[in-house]
Amino acid sequence: MSSEMDYIKSLVSAQTYLFQFGGAFLICIGSIGCIFNLIIFSKKNLRKNPCSVYFIAYNIVNLFQICVSISQTMLEYGYSISTSTWSNSFCRFMYFSGYVVDILSSFYLIMASVDRMLFTSRDARMRRHSNHRIAYTCIIVGTIFSMLFHSPALIFANIIEIIPNYYICYSTSNGFLAFTNYYELIKVILIPTLMIICEICTIKNIQSSHHARVIPMSHIVGNALNPGRSKDRQLIKILLINITVYIIFNLMPAIVLPYEQIVQYQIRVDINTKGKIRARAVNFIEPGKVVTMKYPLRFESHTKPNYFQKREEYHLTDILSNPTQQQGMQNMEDAPEIQETVQRLNNFIQPNYNYNFPDIIDWLITHVGGARRIRSPPEETTDSDSKQKRKKSKRAKNQTD
Repeated sequence: MSSEMDYIKSLVSAQTYLFQFGGAFLICIGSIGCIFNLIIFSKKNLRKNPCSVYFIAYNIVNLFQICVSISQTMLEYGYSISTSTWSNSFCRFMYFSGYVVDILSSFYLIMASVDRMLFTSRDARMRRHSNHRIAYTCIIVGTIFSMLFHSPALIFANIIEIIPNYYICYSTSNGFLAFTNYYELIKVILIPTLMIICEICTIKNIQSSHHARVIPMSHIVGNALNPGRSKDRQLIKILLINITVYIIFNLMPAIVLPYEQIVQYQIRVDINTKGKIRARAVNFIEPGKVVTMKYPLRFESHTKPNYFQKREEYHLTDILSNPTQQQGMQNMEDAPEIQETVQRLNNFIQPNYNYNFPDIIDWLITHVGGARRIRSPPEETTDSDSKQKRKKSKRAKNQTD
């Protein structure tokens, strides 16, 4: 355990010294280089070229990125000064500006390569699109769109306390965080691919221009290709060098980010109900994020904690749906003794009309009702008696009339 802690401490100290001295050196060299580039590309003879406009915007964004993003990273990892946690407003501004300047830097470089590809084309109509009006329009529209696209960072970025007395500026929305992860993955793959395609097309156009002369058209608005012009050749060389350097230094993120997306779900620690811990390997540990904590550790549950293990329950459906039970029931049904018993039960339940069963009403009266009333037998009547009754009835009718 002590050897591992010593190794981690050595990594932390090496990172601290690297950012203290290497970060300051990169900031100085980068700032001086951007300033010189702005001075050179702002000259009158170079300002006439649309590619110079893209290079001016490219160096302005790089200078802003050096002064804001890289300097903040140097202070945080080299001197343990986290400027992004001073206030929520500054945290959101740093989070937002980091995404905007990063995408604008590559966007201006792609537009410069597209401009050189159009400029070196043998088609006069394609060369017509290489002009200042389109360059300024692309820069303004691209900048506005990038700011609007990354505007959710101004809402979801906040200062978070991950452990006691340790704060970071991070996104509070899991959805936005997942979106930015996949966005970075697409960006590191798509942007170098576009640059390589434009660079290949530009080189092919230059090679074809040596074999066939391009005749400029006087009525075409734009710049006609003249391979002999030294300024155009120098701009193309500068662009190719910038694209090559950008691709080389962004090759590692293009490999690491897809790998992180593949193995991200294997980095976790599981604690079951019995208290057993199963930890998996943690990849890409940042030494600056390693913090020594004292025991006992305090854990907070995001859901309702369950302090008791739920007992195992058996239901009748579990027994009936058991395949072993179902097979046993099938074997029992096939047995001849069981079939004979089932046949007897069916004969008993079904009514048999061959037997003279007593009427149910008589049975109820006999066993449930009271004492039966004995009826007197009917008197025998003769013909003379019936005649006398008829005469009496006729007399009664006459009297009433």
